[in-house]
Amino acid sequence: MARYCFYCGRELSPGERCSCKEPTHAENNGGKPKDRSHTESKAGTSTASHKKARGYSSRAGKIRPRPSVFWKTFLDQLRTLFPTFSVGIRNFFQYFYRPAGKITRESLRSRKRSTIPVLVVAAFLSGATAFLLLRAGSPLFESAVHMLLGDDITELYSHPWFALLGFIVLAGLSLFILITSFYVVIRLSNRKTSYRRVADLVSISMIYLIVMEIFLIVTLLGGSRGSVSLLLISFVLMAAAHFLSFRSALALSEDMVFFVMIASYLLTYTLCRALLSITAVLFTLSL
Repeated sequence: MARYCFYCGRELSPGERCSCKEPTHAENNGGKPKDRSHTESKAGTSTASHKKARGYSSRAGKIRPRPSVFWKTFLDQLRTLFPTFSVGIRNFFQYFYRPAGKITRESLRSRKRSTIPVLVVAAFLSGATAFLLLRAGSPLFESAVHMLLGDDITELYSHPWFALLGFIVLAGLSLFILITSFYVVIRLSNRKTSYRRVADLVSISMIYLIVMEIFLIVTLLGGSRGSVSLLLISFVLMAAAHFLSFRSALALSEDMVFFVMIASYLLTYTLCRALLSITAVLFTLSL
């Protein structure tokens, strides 16, 4: 009995299958058979463009990584080998390229473990900076010390280690007076806070003082007579840090923060001036 295709009606031999429903090779390729060399060249072009997008450059037919890729790989390797060190460096530099956010986050922390070490380092560097400014003959600083001690300033040159220790102690007492002044003014403003909390907030601003003093010490050791203007810049940055930290941590209004800062600075100036006068009298009597 003859067999016919159900679709095209062609007569089929016994056991034969009609191929009318199977697509041809030309139809699979859109009517045009693709060239293998064209396909390979297109794949190579796609790979090259992908590598170029990921930081590779092509020169003279060779694909080479860009310098930024090497630098990024080097930083990734440092983070892997020294995770704690890299995190500390990144947190430190945030004080300079993201200062507002960094200061706000640090002020909202309940307890800072780095407060006491930062204050100790700041006191030591402040004393060392004062000693080196005096030894280098900085006109402004030397005239200020001469107003306090008079002709007895020569004793500081003849006893350098005693002078260095004295400057460090005075710097530490000045930081103590600054923290105490902020604490007293805030308490008088009907704000409940602890002395340790105020010390944490003040220590945030010490980062800028420490950086400026390190730079100033390096220049003094290099033979420069020093520049007190760097310390003035650090004081401005410290005031900005005080404003951000106290406003965020104590939920103070901007007007209240300005009042607290002005009152604290005036009280600190008065007490430090009295401390220097007492120190000058004791120094004179000890000779």
